[in-house]
Amino acid sequence: MVFRGNELKHKDTKEQSFTKMILERLYSSFVYLRAFVPLCLIFAFGCGGDAPPVKSSAEATPVAIDITPEPPKVNQSTGGAAPVSGEGHKVSGVVHFNDEKPKRLVIKMDADPKCAQMHPGQKVGTEDAIVTGDGVANVLVYVKSGLPAKTYDAPTTPVEIDQEGCVYRPHIIAIMVGQELAIRNSDQTLHNIDCMAKINPPFNTGQPGPGVKQIVFHKPEIGLKVKCDVHPWMSAYIHVMEHPYFAVTGPNAAYAIGGLPPGDYTLEAWHERFGTQEIKVKIEGPDVEKADFTFEGPKKI
Repeated sequence: MVFRGNELKHKDTKEQSFTKMILERLYSSFVYLRAFVPLCLIFAFGCGGDAPPVKSSAEATPVAIDITPEPPKVNQSTGGAAPVSGEGHKVSGVVHFNDEKPKRLVIKMDADPKCAQMHPGQKVGTEDAIVTGDGVANVLVYVKSGLPAKTYDAPTTPVEIDQEGCVYRPHIIAIMVGQELAIRNSDQTLHNIDCMAKINPPFNTGQPGPGVKQIVFHKPEIGLKVKCDVHPWMSAYIHVMEHPYFAVTGPNAAYAIGGLPPGDYTLEAWHERFGTQEIKVKIEGPDVEKADFTFEGPKKI
């Protein structure tokens, strides 16, 4: 009986120890979850979760103003890609706007104090319609048809899109198939790039702080939109090109495409709000061929 009593006592002690261990682990898990769940929710917002993002004041209460465009961080004439060889012929021009000048909107970032603190005393404007004088910035101009059928090597220099000051820089990027895209976060806050590709595989990558991620597109695609699910005012467009004959207009609305062999070409100008236009050009002599585009009001892409 004593043995059984000791056995029972020993058994109770083991059960009590086991129960105590379970309770301690449950408590530790509870403490961990209290800290971890909010972080998961933040990442969910940054990676396309269903929770509502930070509300943009620019969407809710538009305020029309004129804002001088900031100079791009990369060479807008080539969208960041390696320049085309100087051999061959060149076509250049200006993208005009023949309509009532659209007003840029002020982006109010008060809903995210970290974003607002990055622009003390400054006005940050939307970039979907930048018209200076009668010239349009952020227009992709590229050779749509007429080039010889061949495969073009992608530049080895990456193209960079930066999340800086809670905006994408640059707003329009042109990159070649097979060329590396470096996605940088320069801010001390969570961002993400939600890439809504239709031809290439879509992706959604979150970056909780400064860092760089790389991606490569393997198919040509025009007008590939990217956005941030955390800050809805953040958007940009990526154009994936199969050849190097393209340019993106800067604040002066000018473009230049060099290295073209003689021939008949169709050029297309693409703008996210104003739509597309085509011009046919014939390149045969040493002179620079001029080809200006003129947009008239918003169109649906």
